[in-house]
Amino acid sequence: MGCDGGTIPKRDELVRTKKKAEQKDRNSQRSYLWRYCAVSQTLLQTPVVACELGRLYNKEEIIKRLLNKTQDASNMGHIRGLKDVKQLNLSINPAYDSDEQLQGGQSVEGIKAPWICPLAGIEMSGKYGFCFSWSCGCVFSTRAMKEVPGNSCSSCGAALDRDDVVTINPPAELIPEAVTRMADRRRRAKEAKKEAKRKTGQTEEKPAKSSKKQKIANGSGNSYGAGPSKPGTSISGL
Repeated sequence: MGCDGGTIPKRDELVRTKKKAEQKDRNSQRSYLWRYCAVSQTLLQTPVVACELGRLYNKEEIIKRLLNKTQDASNMGHIRGLKDVKQLNLSINPAYDSDEQLQGGQSVEGIKAPWICPLAGIEMSGKYGFCFSWSCGCVFSTRAMKEVPGNSCSSCGAALDRDDVVTINPPAELIPEAVTRMADRRRRAKEAKKEAKRKTGQTEEKPAKSSKKQKIANGSGNSYGAGPSKPGTSISGL
């Protein structure tokens, strides 16, 4: 018999309903990451930046928090300065309506994403994977990035290092890999900086030595700028 004239749902029907609700909730949470700033929870507005872990932020919010030293330890503790984020070159979605707002109870999934992949036309909503080049900040769908060959960015033409491509909002199981890649990138940058300083030091040192030798050869005194030797003064003891 039913309850109030209805039927009693079977266990498998209840399980299916629960799974659908859980899936919808996961999809909404995933879409939220692509629409809102990771630290302020406000709508993303250009200029948008991303960190080396692929999280999205409003650039103005990052600057404000860095100046005020109010970093969010969970989402921003790894950002030491603007050098640790990259401003993204986003392609506008022509179907996006900037006046469209979320209504009460409405899912973010039902709203057009503001940006798309410039090559595949796929919406940047979280349904499909997206990534960006750390070198230039251009954003593409993961599929388009894999399918387009070459070592130059298809959007701006800048040099493209496939090892320097960052996945945007990676799934939980890929975060450890993102952390490792971030550590490797920072190590390489530090080594490159040291090498540049070493080369600069060598370049600056060579003219100084040459100048000193020239002064001695010309009998112009010591390196502190002393004038030429007086007539009759021997310099054989130098």
